Amino acid sequence: MGFFARLSNMISGFLNLFIGKIEEKNPAAVYEAAIQERIKTYQGLKKAISNIVFLRNKTENELEAMLKDLNTVNLELEGAIETGQEDIGAMLFEKQEELERSILKKREELSSISKQAEDSMDQLQQFEGEIQKLKREKDEMIAKEQTADAQIKIQETLSSLSV
Repeated sequence: MGFFARLSNMISGFLNLFIGKIEEKNPAAVYEAAIQERIKTYQGLKKAISNIVFLRNKTENELEAMLKDLNTVNLELEGAIETGQEDIGAMLFEKQEELERSILKKREELSSISKQAEDSMDQLQQFEGEIQKLKREKDEMIAKEQTADAQIKIQETLSSLSV
């Protein structure tokens, strides 16, 4: 290990000790930093989920458009069959089959995206619960710290009275 690497490790160690002592004296700041970090992550997750929901809505709209197109082709195919237009009927039949395959794929895609959106929303709610839990822990810790400080002051007051 070179000189500068050792020096870097030593400085890093001193800084970690210094920060550790500051954190011990102010645990509320540590909780607050953790909460803020989770809130930032939560906002990123929320944005990612909104993109998934947008994609799901777009896919739903595409599927609806395909279903309308299929309905139109079916009506035109019936008309072609009734009027005996075999060449148009054959073309419409091919289009019908193509639309049915596309609709099947789009439904599978929509199902997958919908499941992903639901799972992501569940994870987001769990993450939000973790943030709330951290906030409660912070409040409890502060209350315990204040109670301990008050008990120390009471003990100091009582000991000064008994002298």
